[in-house]
Amino acid sequence: MGYHKAEAVVLSRRDYSETSLILSLLTREAGLLRGIAKGARRPRSLFDAGLEPFVRCGLVFLDRRTQGLALLTEAAVLETFPGLRASLVRMQAAWFAADLLSSLCEEGNAVPGLYGLLVEYLGTVAQTEATDALVLAFALQVLAQEGHRPQLDRCVGCGAALGSRRLKVSARLGGTVCSGCEPGAGRLVVVSAGGGAALRNLLVAPLKAVAKVRLSLTIKKESFAVVGGLLGEVVGSPLRTWPLVRAHA
Repeated sequence: MGYHKAEAVVLSRRDYSETSLILSLLTREAGLLRGIAKGARRPRSLFDAGLEPFVRCGLVFLDRRTQGLALLTEAAVLETFPGLRASLVRMQAAWFAADLLSSLCEEGNAVPGLYGLLVEYLGTVAQTEATDALVLAFALQVLAQEGHRPQLDRCVGCGAALGSRRLKVSARLGGTVCSGCEPGAGRLVVVSAGGGAALRNLLVAPLKAVAKVRLSLTIKKESFAVVGGLLGEVVGSPLRTWPLVRAHA
């Protein structure tokens, strides 16, 4: 137990009492963090606006998670991503990120690169209206960061190269399968050659570059079907925000 400093993005918050909040944050130093901020709802507190959703802040907290929630003591605003709040579509993309990370990340386990990916995602979403490709890329790259990188260039079962032909993707196995490995692969999503190329690109491309990508309607539907299946398999339960972001496909 001791006081720690961290850089964090607020994922969600809820009222705990007339003066306090319970929050979920993704921190650079400590991964997913859940804590209580006593007195945060008072007009004059040490938190300023640092505990608003999707604010990047400098945080001070007492690590007492072995006993329950961490105790947040200070939060200073570093970045607010104001463009997010200018559009419902952007806010839905941001809430999806919070939903995914809260469901997938293990508390106290800092994953290198994941915090930076979230900050890049929020900053990029805040400046664009076309969020479909960004949502897909973020989901795929979060899966990869968390150790669930989908295999999209060869058969996940036997390793056979599949080339550029039409692909079949198994969420159960976590990637594309050849005809010989289809038995036992569960439900398959058929993806065109263009859809497969798009998914492979979204898996690795910088998010600022993804913001310029415009997917055709067919590829968009294929990609959302693949990514939705992968998320369902890994997370284990439907994400509440997935239907909101998929509705734009």
